[in-house]
Amino acid sequence: MLRTTKVSAVGVAGLIGLLGDAVAPVRSNAAWALGALDDARATEPLARLSTDADPSVRRQAAWALGHVGGQ
Repeated sequence: MLRTTKVSAVGVAGLIGLLGDAVAPVRSNAAWALGALDDARATEPLARLSTDADPSVRRQAAWALGHVGGQ
């Protein structure tokens, strides 16, 4: 599993920024990447996607939240 010590804070911050993109697949892919990176800084931004208009984004955010902090 990729650990966040190998990912710069700028990379994680950039992905968090993409969670607010106007295009649903961009938000969904950013959520997936943040879940795969397992970085606790993504928890709150991912949780905000629980009210996203697109169900695929909500689903991906839920998956990502399940992986953030999981060992």
